[in-house]
Amino acid sequence: MTEQDLVIGLDSSTTACKAVVWDLQGKAVAVGRAPLPMIMPRPGWHEQPAVAWWEAALQALRDAAA
Repeated sequence: MTEQDLVIGLDSSTTACKAVVWDLQGKAVAVGRAPLPMIMPRPGWHEQPAVAWWEAALQALRDAAA
C-alpha cells in the first residue's frame, strides 16, 4: 500500500457512530459505522452508557481503516 495524506471525521449521534475517511481532493475513500444502544429504563427516559460511545467510535474507526 502506498502512503497518502487522508482526513478522518467521526460523528457520534443518537443511534450510531460513523467514521469517514477522505482524500485531500474531498473524495470519501472509506466509511465505518457502529450502532449505539439505547436503554429505556422507564417511559420517557432514554440513556446511553458512555462506554458505548467509546466502543462504537473504536469500531467505526476500525471498520473505516479495514
